[in-house]
Formats: sequence, structure tokens, C-alpha cells
Amino acid sequence: MVVDMTGTQGTRTMTGVMAGALTADSTDVVNGSQLYQTNTNVSDLTQRVNNVEATDSAFMASQKALPAAVTTGNGSIAIGDGANATGANSVALGTGSIADEDNTMCRSARPATIAA
Repeated sequence: MVVDMTGTQGTRTMTGVMAGALTADSTDVVNGSQLYQTNTNVSDLTQRVNNVEATDSAFMASQKALPAAVTTGNGSIAIGDGANATGANSVALGTGSIADEDNTMCRSARPATIAA
């Protein structure tokens, strides 16, 4: 079946469309809010990739409640909440670790507190 929305006055806009199923075998129509969320997710991912490519660095945090890991050193890696790798080719590994000199590695000096 074909539904033709054109007429003598041109194209039309459909409003009030329910969110369609987003599955591999879905043939549902998607609405504007679904496309907006997908575009937002793609933009966020693109920005993260660009950040890594621009600095040749990587970071990873495990908790959203604590400060994120930060890398500013060229080729640096920071893994853990609040980890900070500012030296070139440095690695900060663990919560609160700081690798602030070139070509160094630092692991967390303090254990992370894990709530029960």
C-alpha cells in the first residue's frame, strides 16, 4: 500500500507520530524526537573521537559522580576517576593518579572507596 501525502498544495508534515520500534527487523516509522536523540548520540561520539584524535590521548572514567579522567599530554592515557595525565606519553592509572612528567607512569596513591 502507498500513502501519498502530496496534493495540489505541495508536501505535507505528519505530526503526532508515535515513537516507532528501533529494532533490526522493525518496519515502524520513527519520529523527530527519535531522530534528534540519535543525532545527539552521534554528535557526542564524534566529539569524543575528535578529542582523542586531536590530542593523540585517551581517557576513561568509571563513575559519573566523581571527576572524569583528563588527558592533556600528547600521547597520554588516563584511566580512573580524577586521573590526570598531563605529561607527554604519560600514563595515569587509578583514582586520583597524576602523571605530570613526560614519559612517566603513575598509579593511584589512594585506594578508591567503594560504597556497599
